[in-house]
Amino acid sequence: MGRDVLSTRALPLRRQLDCWNDWAMENWHGIAISSREAGFPADLVKCELGNIRFSRVRSCSSKVRRQAKGTGPQRMILHFQEGGATRNRQCGREATLGIGDLTLLRLDDHYDLDTSRDVSLLIAEFDEQALRDRVGAAAIRGAIHLDACAPAVGLVGQMLATLVSEAPFQAGDQAGLLLERSFLDMVALAVLSNDSAIAGRGAGALFRRTVAEIERAADDVELTGQELARRLGVTQRALQMAFAEAGTTPSAYLMDRRLDLAAQRLASRPESITQIALDCGFASSAHFSRCFARRFGMSPRDYRQKQTPLRLWT
Repeated sequence: MGRDVLSTRALPLRRQLDCWNDWAMENWHGIAISSREAGFPADLVKCELGNIRFSRVRSCSSKVRRQAKGTGPQRMILHFQEGGATRNRQCGREATLGIGDLTLLRLDDHYDLDTSRDVSLLIAEFDEQALRDRVGAAAIRGAIHLDACAPAVGLVGQMLATLVSEAPFQAGDQAGLLLERSFLDMVALAVLSNDSAIAGRGAGALFRRTVAEIERAADDVELTGQELARRLGVTQRALQMAFAEAGTTPSAYLMDRRLDLAAQRLASRPESITQIALDCGFASSAHFSRCFARRFGMSPRDYRQKQTPLRLWT
């Protein structure tokens, strides 16, 4: 069970995304990746154990599209959210994953992923029948979002991290075969225990899912409290109650996150204030400046000057 390690970081910026797409096609047929970033710094670690392929992907924000395969044995792909956030869509199902969450997708069906900045995914690909034998087809169809509050989900993530980082066994040896079965058993346990875990967390789980979606899409100017509720498949009232426990509202939290993001960029990037405002989800620089002054007690320009006394731009 050797490991392959690939990275685009040493490549010229203009070649990074093309090279990443080539590698992705070699590993997941029918996949296409796009990004608004100037380059595409990304890393891929991959290994195999028996009939399971493991990998870790770390990259900047991107849109991932995979066309249906529809040939050969039915396969599933498991994504464990190690860092950042990802919005998953397949066959009318949709879920936003935060850190520690897990999703199961069928490789035979088209799926879309939208990832946040600095995303890290632990991935496992295996035969669908192996999991169906353990949990049944209905449970698999409902596994678009397995919540981090389920202990078994965390154990799946720990096993994935160990397998990808250390590759401890050789394919075909006794220990490797036992580990392959144990991993599938743990995934089955995560699927079967998910509903009760979410019920135990209630509003807390919804709060965390909403925070993950805000983290992923804070720069989307169309993102509002109403749009958050629509994307998460809940009522605005349920969303408000979840945030009331934290002493805030969905809209206020979204505004704070956008302002935090803008403040970080003002201190570290040379873009104009107007461009930063638009990139952080504000409809206009005037609206951004008013909100920023209320939060920080000074204008964006004054904040930038105080944070960067030795500026490299004019």
